[in-house]
Amino acid sequence: VILEEIKMHEDTPEDFVHDLFAEKIWSRHPLGYPIMGSADIVQSLKREDLTDFIEKHYTPDRLVVAAAGNLNHKEFVERIADSFGSLKGTGCPRAYAEPEFNSESFFAKRSMEQVQFCIGARGFSNQDGNRYPLAIIDSALGGGMSSRLFQEIRENRGLAYNIGSYSTSYSTGGFFTVYGGTSPDKFEEVLSLVKQESKSLPRGSLTEEEMARAKNQIKGSLVLSQEGMGSRMIRIGRSELFYGRVVTLEELISSILAVTADDVARVSGIIFDKEFYPTIAVGPERL
Repeated sequence: VILEEIKMHEDTPEDFVHDLFAEKIWSRHPLGYPIMGSADIVQSLKREDLTDFIEKHYTPDRLVVAAAGNLNHKEFVERIADSFGSLKGTGCPRAYAEPEFNSESFFAKRSMEQVQFCIGARGFSNQDGNRYPLAIIDSALGGGMSSRLFQEIRENRGLAYNIGSYSTSYSTGGFFTVYGGTSPDKFEEVLSLVKQESKSLPRGSLTEEEMARAKNQIKGSLVLSQEGMGSRMIRIGRSELFYGRVVTLEELISSILAVTADDVARVSGIIFDKEFYPTIAVGPERL
């Protein structure tokens, strides 16, 4: 089943390019490995490999159990104790090295009509306060139909059907990505426009209207995400793992609303530096 899933993923360029992007920019770090693994590794795994991994890493000091919804806390704790109370030991020490950012570009040739691409920049860890200005940058630059890239590249020029951005943060580092799909003859023009819009941000080009729209968009997304119990459960679980406590929704919103235009210009200057723009693309040979 996993091998078939890997094949399906690799046959979907608009998904595969994101894994390829992480693999290339963090080529010497575990965070760059695909979650599903490679076909060779999956085929080589034995039952003992899985049981050894579970015994080594799934220990009480590393487990967080989160739940949300209509439940009785006492009963829930008792059930968890019954299910996991027999676990013993402590996990092996973990050294969280910061991933080294590789700024080299890479192109994978495929038999296809469009070019799917990711353009990257060094981001911030989930412990770094700069992640809040970066969230504003992400929203304003490529976060939806009102964003700069969507309006300029898709709506005004019709160069791409799909264009956007996202920010990824882990305990020791992160990255910022602009992604999209376009025809081979428009590829260079799209890249040029992405760079042009990105380079304008350190000069303070974001307007008050764009700042307000980005903040409202992020705030609205955070609030709406709490309507689903699954999303709420994931948020509190991650919060416990990353910060050792539940960071409230009010704290997150307050941090976003506190971001200033100067913060955005400063953080833009950090990420859109000379190392920016490693481009990872999947497309036809004629590119």
